[in-house]
Amino acid sequence: MKDLELSPKVLHKDHDDDILIDSTTPLLPAYITIEEFESLPAEKESREVFDKYYNLVGNVYLLSFVPYKISESEFNGGVFSGFYNEVKGEFILSARFLPVTVVRMLNRGEKPLNEYLFDREKSLILQRWFSQHPDNYLAPVFSYIAKIDTENYFFYRKPHEHVPGLMLIEMARQAMYHYVYSCSGYDRGDVSISMNNLGLSCQQYVISSYELELLVCHRENQYRNKPKTVDKIARFYQRGQFVGSLTLAGSVINTRLFKRLRNLSFPPTHWFKLVNKNTSQVVVTDVTGRCASVELQSVSTEGVRLNTSPFDHYSHVNILLPNEPSITLPLAEYGKQFDDFIELKFAKLTSSQRNALSEFIKCKTKIQVYETPPVAQDGKAELAQANG
Repeated sequence: MKDLELSPKVLHKDHDDDILIDSTTPLLPAYITIEEFESLPAEKESREVFDKYYNLVGNVYLLSFVPYKISESEFNGGVFSGFYNEVKGEFILSARFLPVTVVRMLNRGEKPLNEYLFDREKSLILQRWFSQHPDNYLAPVFSYIAKIDTENYFFYRKPHEHVPGLMLIEMARQAMYHYVYSCSGYDRGDVSISMNNLGLSCQQYVISSYELELLVCHRENQYRNKPKTVDKIARFYQRGQFVGSLTLAGSVINTRLFKRLRNLSFPPTHWFKLVNKNTSQVVVTDVTGRCASVELQSVSTEGVRLNTSPFDHYSHVNILLPNEPSITLPLAEYGKQFDDFIELKFAKLTSSQRNALSEFIKCKTKIQVYETPPVAQDGKAELAQANG
């Protein structure tokens, strides 16, 4: 386990404003049975920390601050029914993990939320220790307190009286990234998580006025080191009640392989136009170094088409993008003039230039023309002649 901060890099975001998680803490089990405790490795440091946080109650070790029993009135109120069961007329703790917000409610909210969180370093020590249980069902669970920003332009562009579902999905996705890089043995940057399946279940509306807590763990509650796949679940809690869950299954892919998989192969006869002409400026240079701003009609993997022809001899085309590196690509010296545009072929491109061109086509353009290669056109003509 690693102690990672909630940074844009860890959460696969670009800016601090994109982070939708306020805080995170390693969550400790509400109880450990005597049999489970005796099966754990004999680690002196771990047992010393355990003794500080757990008290023996009956046949279980109970986590501090967690009531072993609650009153009938509390149980009948329904708030805690998901965490306690009736046993012979008493209402006994049954849930292995309790959200921090629930623990505070059980204690009548007498202390600030952060006072129900234990020392982070010691909590991680215990999580590592529990994950070594021979039956392997004490996988780490992390608690995340969501950041609900009702001024967020993307999620609240339309006024909402509840937290939008898309915002819940993004909160869970960010929490899961943090969980994977904290608990799986992988370092951020070495791998990427590619989502295969995503499922959201909503039991109640989530509102912005109360804390929203997410508990994230492996769906089978088993610890796995450097797995090839991920199967995570985030459970949402608000006001002590379960309000929904999100499940995510995906593949763990080496970053270099992931980048290759994302490189699409565009047919050279497909021409693409800019989605927004105002987001870029195109400048061409001739062999003498003169420059001219031009209007880009379309681009392919083999060349560009311009609406004007300012020079007779060409050298480079420069695509200038706001807040992004410019793309400079070499051109063949001469172009082919058509009725309403000139077509210029690229000279030999380097691997990095081809990658930059491919990214530009993927992110900034949309298809304009599907052209049939000349060889295929000839084949159609021959087929038509053969069929009379």
